This record gives sequence, structure tokens and C-alpha cells, in this order.
Amino acid sequence: MKLDADLLKKSFDKLNLHMRKKLSNQYTPSTLGYGVYTQLSEKITDFRKSIPLIEQLKNPSVGDRHWEKLVKLSGSKWEATVKTMTLDQVFALKLERFEEEVLEIVNEAIQ
Repeated sequence: MKLDADLLKKSFDKLNLHMRKKLSNQYTPSTLGYGVYTQLSEKITDFRKSIPLIEQLKNPSVGDRHWEKLVKLSGSKWEATVKTMTLDQVFALKLERFEEEVLEIVNEAIQ
């Protein structure tokens, strides 16, 4: 799995900044679209939080059994292997919800 984490982070920061500049004045808590605005902002933040975790998971010591633990932890149904997984599948796990557990699994794999 190829991942340019720095490029992804910069892209999300740019998107978040652009969104805030363009939409924050337009959508305030009293406007109808505010809920959509805040949900989008939360999605961008969560997505960005998962990037460092994915970087950690790129360690060659992390194998299929470790990914199986992550999938089970996330409650997802996923039938991929380290060689066949896509970045989209990894982001779908929403690993940002399990930061400590992900780091524990990576540490376990390295040891």
C-alpha cells in the first residue's frame, strides 16, 4: 500500500482551511446548513487523525493477523490481506476511533 502521508495531511489541511474560509461565514449555528458544515468538518478532522495511524501500520512487521485484530476491533466485515487491501478499505475502518489499540497492535507486531 503506497501512502504519501505528508501529501495527504497537506491536502486535508488545505481542504479544511478552504472550507472554513468559504463556509464558516455562510453557516452559523442558527442556519439550516450548519449541521452539514460541522459534519463535514468532523469527517475531515477524523480522516486526518487516521493518517499517522496508517503510517504506523505500514511497518513490515504488521501482518495479516494484526490486520484481522484491527478489523475485529472496528467491527467491520473485511476480507482483504495485506497485499490486496486498498487505502479506501483502510480508511473505512475508522481507525481514529481506536488510536491506543492501533498503537498497541503495531507495537505487538514490531516485538
